[in-house]
Amino acid sequence: MPAIDSFAANSLAFLGSDWIEATTTAAMPGLGAGPRNADLADRLAVATKNAARGGVDLPWPGLTDHARQSCFAAFWLLAGDLDRSHSISQDDGSPDGSFWHGIMHRREGDYGNAKYWFRRAGEHPAFAEIEKRSDGIYGGYSSFADACQLAVQAGNRDADQLMNVQWIEWQVMFIQCSDSHAG
Repeated sequence: MPAIDSFAANSLAFLGSDWIEATTTAAMPGLGAGPRNADLADRLAVATKNAARGGVDLPWPGLTDHARQSCFAAFWLLAGDLDRSHSISQDDGSPDGSFWHGIMHRREGDYGNAKYWFRRAGEHPAFAEIEKRSDGIYGGYSSFADACQLAVQAGNRDADQLMNVQWIEWQVMFIQCSDSHAG
Protein backbone atom coordinates (compact mmCIF):
# COMPACT_ATOMS: atom_id res chain seq x y z
CA MET A 1 0.00 0.00 0.00
CA PRO A 2 1.31 3.45 -0.79
CA ALA A 3 1.64 5.77 2.17
CA ILE A 4 1.23 9.50 1.70
CA ASP A 5 4.72 10.93 2.19
CA SER A 6 5.13 13.72 4.74
CA PHE A 7 5.93 16.28 2.02
CA ALA A 8 2.54 15.59 0.41
CA ALA A 9 0.23 15.19 3.40
CA ASN A 10 -0.89 18.82 3.77
CA SER A 11 -1.24 19.40 0.03
CA LEU A 12 -3.39 16.30 -0.46
CA ALA A 13 -5.65 16.98 2.53
CA PHE A 14 -8.17 18.72 0.22
CA LEU A 15 -9.10 15.26 -1.09
CA GLY A 16 -10.83 14.43 2.19
CA SER A 17 -10.44 11.39 4.39
CA ASP A 18 -12.38 9.03 2.10
CA TRP A 19 -10.08 9.67 -0.88
CA ILE A 20 -6.96 9.59 1.30
CA GLU A 21 -8.07 6.22 2.66
CA ALA A 22 -8.83 4.96 -0.86
CA THR A 23 -5.33 6.04 -1.88
CA THR A 24 -3.49 4.49 1.05
CA THR A 25 -5.41 1.21 0.93
CA ALA A 26 -4.78 0.71 -2.79
CA ALA A 27 -1.99 -1.59 -3.86
CA MET A 28 1.31 0.09 -4.67
CA PRO A 29 1.36 0.83 -8.41
CA GLY A 30 3.69 -1.49 -10.26
CA LEU A 31 6.20 -0.48 -12.88
CA GLY A 32 3.97 -2.19 -15.41
CA ALA A 33 0.24 -2.07 -16.02
CA GLY A 34 -0.93 -3.46 -12.68
CA PRO A 35 -2.08 -4.09 -10.15
CA ARG A 36 -5.77 -3.34 -10.57
CA ASN A 37 -7.39 -1.72 -7.53
CA ALA A 38 -11.08 -2.60 -7.88
CA ASP A 39 -12.30 -0.59 -4.87
CA LEU A 40 -10.61 2.57 -6.10
CA ALA A 41 -11.86 1.93 -9.65
CA ASP A 42 -15.44 1.62 -8.36
CA ARG A 43 -15.10 4.87 -6.39
CA LEU A 44 -13.68 6.60 -9.48
CA ALA A 45 -16.51 5.37 -11.69
CA VAL A 46 -19.04 7.01 -9.36
CA ALA A 47 -16.98 10.21 -9.08
CA THR A 48 -16.64 10.37 -12.87
CA LYS A 49 -20.43 10.17 -13.27
CA ASN A 50 -20.89 12.85 -10.61
CA ALA A 51 -18.36 15.11 -12.32
CA ALA A 52 -20.12 14.68 -15.66
CA ARG A 53 -23.42 15.74 -14.06
CA GLY A 54 -21.93 18.58 -12.02
CA GLY A 55 -23.73 19.78 -8.93
CA VAL A 56 -23.40 18.96 -5.26
CA ASP A 57 -21.70 15.59 -5.65
CA LEU A 58 -18.84 17.09 -7.64
CA PRO A 59 -15.59 15.48 -6.47
CA TRP A 60 -12.85 17.71 -5.07
CA PRO A 61 -14.68 21.05 -4.85
CA GLY A 62 -12.48 24.06 -5.34
CA LEU A 63 -10.56 22.66 -8.29
CA THR A 64 -10.93 23.90 -11.82
CA ASP A 65 -12.33 21.42 -14.33
CA HIS A 66 -8.82 21.03 -15.75
CA ALA A 67 -7.35 20.19 -12.34
CA ARG A 68 -10.18 17.76 -11.65
CA GLN A 69 -9.47 15.96 -14.94
CA SER A 70 -5.77 15.76 -14.02
CA CYS A 71 -6.79 14.23 -10.69
CA PHE A 72 -8.93 11.69 -12.52
CA ALA A 73 -6.02 10.79 -14.83
CA ALA A 74 -3.81 10.31 -11.77
CA PHE A 75 -6.32 8.24 -9.83
CA TRP A 76 -7.04 5.98 -12.82
CA LEU A 77 -3.29 5.27 -12.94
CA LEU A 78 -3.38 4.38 -9.25
CA ALA A 79 -6.44 2.20 -9.85
CA GLY A 80 -4.47 0.33 -12.52
CA ASP A 81 -6.80 1.30 -15.35
CA LEU A 82 -4.31 2.71 -17.83
CA ASP A 83 -6.89 2.99 -20.60
CA ARG A 84 -9.16 5.28 -18.55
CA SER A 85 -6.17 7.41 -17.55
CA HIS A 86 -5.02 7.52 -21.17
CA SER A 87 -8.40 8.70 -22.43
CA ILE A 88 -8.10 11.72 -20.13
CA SER A 89 -4.43 12.58 -20.51
CA GLN A 90 -4.35 12.28 -24.31
CA ASP A 91 -7.10 14.89 -24.55
CA ASP A 92 -5.16 17.31 -22.33
CA GLY A 93 -2.58 19.18 -24.40
CA SER A 94 -1.10 20.93 -21.36
CA PRO A 95 2.28 20.04 -19.83
CA ASP A 96 0.38 18.31 -17.00
CA GLY A 97 -1.56 16.17 -19.46
CA SER A 98 1.65 15.30 -21.31
CA PHE A 99 3.29 14.30 -18.03
CA TRP A 100 0.43 11.96 -17.02
CA HIS A 101 0.42 10.64 -20.60
CA GLY A 102 4.14 9.85 -20.26
CA ILE A 103 3.63 7.97 -17.00
CA MET A 104 0.81 5.94 -18.55
CA HIS A 105 2.91 4.90 -21.56
CA ARG A 106 5.89 4.02 -19.34
CA ARG A 107 3.65 1.79 -17.22
CA GLU A 108 2.20 0.08 -20.28
CA GLY A 109 5.74 -0.69 -21.48
CA ASP A 110 5.87 1.75 -24.40
CA TYR A 111 9.05 3.44 -23.17
CA GLY A 112 9.90 5.37 -26.33
CA ASN A 113 6.42 6.87 -26.47
CA ALA A 114 6.65 7.68 -22.75
CA LYS A 115 9.83 9.67 -23.38
CA TYR A 116 8.10 11.51 -26.23
CA TRP A 117 5.27 12.63 -23.93
CA PHE A 118 7.67 13.61 -21.15
CA ARG A 119 9.54 15.77 -23.69
CA ARG A 120 6.20 17.36 -24.60
CA ALA A 121 5.75 18.28 -20.92
CA GLY A 122 8.67 20.67 -21.41
CA GLU A 123 10.41 22.17 -18.39
CA HIS A 124 7.71 20.97 -16.02
CA PRO A 125 8.53 21.93 -12.42
CA ALA A 126 7.73 18.39 -11.30
CA PHE A 127 10.94 17.02 -12.85
CA ALA A 128 13.23 18.93 -10.47
CA GLU A 129 11.00 18.24 -7.48
CA ILE A 130 10.96 14.49 -8.17
CA GLU A 131 14.73 14.49 -8.55
CA LYS A 132 15.08 16.27 -5.20
CA ARG A 133 12.57 14.04 -3.39
CA SER A 134 14.12 10.83 -4.76
CA ASP A 135 17.64 11.60 -3.54
CA GLY A 136 18.90 11.66 -7.12
CA ILE A 137 17.52 8.24 -8.07
CA TYR A 138 15.08 9.70 -10.61
CA GLY A 139 17.85 11.06 -12.83
CA GLY A 140 15.40 12.58 -15.31
CA TYR A 141 12.48 11.09 -17.20
CA SER A 142 14.58 9.37 -19.88
CA SER A 143 16.97 7.55 -17.57
CA PHE A 144 14.10 6.70 -15.22
CA ALA A 145 12.14 5.17 -18.12
CA ASP A 146 15.24 3.16 -19.07
CA ALA A 147 15.67 1.95 -15.48
CA CYS A 148 12.00 0.93 -15.31
CA GLN A 149 12.29 -0.92 -18.61
CA LEU A 150 15.34 -2.82 -17.37
CA ALA A 151 13.64 -3.67 -14.09
CA VAL A 152 10.48 -4.92 -15.81
CA GLN A 153 12.25 -6.92 -18.51
CA ALA A 154 14.98 -8.41 -16.35
CA GLY A 155 13.14 -8.75 -13.06
CA ASN A 156 15.75 -6.36 -11.70
CA ARG A 157 16.15 -6.19 -7.95
CA ASP A 158 15.84 -2.40 -8.15
CA ALA A 159 12.12 -2.67 -8.95
CA ASP A 160 10.97 -1.86 -5.39
CA GLN A 161 13.17 1.22 -5.23
CA LEU A 162 11.92 2.36 -8.63
CA MET A 163 8.31 1.80 -7.56
CA ASN A 164 8.94 4.03 -4.55
CA VAL A 165 10.34 6.74 -6.83
CA GLN A 166 7.33 6.31 -9.12
CA TRP A 167 5.10 6.85 -6.07
CA ILE A 168 7.00 10.06 -5.28
CA GLU A 169 6.47 11.08 -8.91
CA TRP A 170 2.71 10.47 -8.62
CA GLN A 171 2.44 12.54 -5.43
CA VAL A 172 4.56 15.42 -6.78
CA MET A 173 2.53 15.57 -9.99
CA PHE A 174 -0.77 15.33 -8.15
CA ILE A 175 0.24 18.25 -5.92
CA GLN A 176 1.48 20.29 -8.89
CA CYS A 177 -1.77 19.77 -10.78
CA SER A 178 -4.10 20.46 -7.87
CA ASP A 179 -2.12 23.43 -6.49
CA SER A 180 -1.62 25.16 -9.82
CA HIS A 181 -5.24 24.81 -10.89
CA ALA A 182 -7.27 25.51 -7.78
CA GLY A 183 -10.42 27.40 -8.58
